Amino acid sequence: MEISVERSMLRRRAMAACAATVAVGALALAGLTGTASADPAAAPSTPVAGAEGLSPGLLKAMRRALGLTAAQARTRIGEETRAAAVAAGLRHSLGAGFAGARVSGDAAELTVATTDASDTARITEAGARAVVVGHSLAELTSAKAALDRVTLHRAPKNIPVWYVDVRSNRVVVEAGRSGAGEAFLAEAGVPAARVTISQTNAQPRTFTDLRGGDAYYMNGSGRCFIGFSVKRGTQGGFVSAGHCGTPGVSTSGYNQQAQGSFQGSTFPGRDYSWVAANTGWTPRPLVNGYGNGDVTVTGSTEAWRARRSAARARRPAGTAARSSSATAASPTRRAPSPG
Repeated sequence: MEISVERSMLRRRAMAACAATVAVGALALAGLTGTASADPAAAPSTPVAGAEGLSPGLLKAMRRALGLTAAQARTRIGEETRAAAVAAGLRHSLGAGFAGARVSGDAAELTVATTDASDTARITEAGARAVVVGHSLAELTSAKAALDRVTLHRAPKNIPVWYVDVRSNRVVVEAGRSGAGEAFLAEAGVPAARVTISQTNAQPRTFTDLRGGDAYYMNGSGRCFIGFSVKRGTQGGFVSAGHCGTPGVSTSGYNQQAQGSFQGSTFPGRDYSWVAANTGWTPRPLVNGYGNGDVTVTGSTEAWRARRSAARARRPAGTAARSSSATAASPTRRAPSPG
């Protein structure tokens, strides 16, 4: 089963409504894509069957992204679930002519595309809007698969994104340089008629977590360890020992990738510092467990206490706790070797 807007290598920014519907998973039943208004006043308030049992986290995300109440979110998801069921049935009955489906608007209006004009009556009878297009979904996914195969052993230069777009009935290839998209199609043997090439400045970028206990390096030489990650406003970083560096000293992560620089440091006497990280590093409330799983730490809880509390919560009633080493409390003694 395909989600009709499928991306490779790099996910573009999606509208908040689309992100919420994909998170639900109902649209994946029939390769659906969703677009929806963020106006809660237009959303119906009566829940629809199929939206029971939604997690509080999902409802919170939809409230934040779309401005919907819990009841409106349940209604939205229920309608999209119903649309997905109709689309799944049409996908089966239309066979090779099926060209994808999508929902739009607060009422989750279903649009189903086909390459065969004789299918329109069947689509309409099922309660969907029919659109006749030139390429089936199978043809588009086959074209994308051919592009994927080209990249099995090497990433294409200046091509950060390609995906199937049901709405335009094309495979979209985003290229960072003129001519790069055409060369990509030629190498894959994909007909240009199935593809839309658009220009973009986006490039793939990786992100790495900042965790307590992870090693880092100062000016590419000496090694210290992250105490815990922090945020100062929107600036992410971490707290460490003051003797590790002075303001302006650059740092690289355990993976030897550029990480940030010291912004403040106190030593001797007191011994603490803080490092501002660049945008490739994300502060996380975690402490490296060195093979025993990361420890989640919130507030002022010490990592070893957090691990012990988690173990106690998992232990069956009446069983005794076994002693174990406080691995996260002594990371310097169990740190992996550099590199």
